[in-house]
Amino acid sequence: SCESVIREIDLLANKYKQEHISFLDDNFLVNKDRAALLCNLIIQNNLHKKIKFACQSRADNINEDILRILKEANFTAIGLGIETGSDRLMKVINKGETVKDNIEAVRLLKKYRFNCCAFFMFGLPSETKMERFKTYILAKNLRLKFAKFNNAVPYPGTAFFETAKKEGTLHIEKNWKNFNSVGGV
Repeated sequence: SCESVIREIDLLANKYKQEHISFLDDNFLVNKDRAALLCNLIIQNNLHKKIKFACQSRADNINEDILRILKEANFTAIGLGIETGSDRLMKVINKGETVKDNIEAVRLLKKYRFNCCAFFMFGLPSETKMERFKTYILAKNLRLKFAKFNNAVPYPGTAFFETAKKEGTLHIEKNWKNFNSVGGV
């Protein structure tokens, strides 16, 4: 519950003197009512005066109303899973967003003076060299606080895994040690 989260934040702020908390939920804003309630509780408990917060979201969950309440609660950084600079690849991975959606979200984040970072993937199914370059150029042109480029990983249970298996491009090392986004797959 939000009340339970507030108790934990209070403990971190007052007992352990933490000054920054990052919510590692990959889509913190998917439930805007819950995010707004949590922000209001942060403010009511004066925790926004002690801690800076960060979270991650999708571009299609960013709007001015939620950014205002996040700002008031002292959220200072938001990361976006942009993934690619190619609308074709957005469709291939069923992202449900466009490159334009991501550009607009970054624009709004900057308007409200959030530190904006983004996460991209290289090696998406059928990605071309030119699409990979477009992703790099997009990241550069967005002038982000930082950009992280991960390897696309065909995790079991995903369409990407099934595609790789069907195409004969799936290579699984012992104990799946090559199945992480920051190592070579």
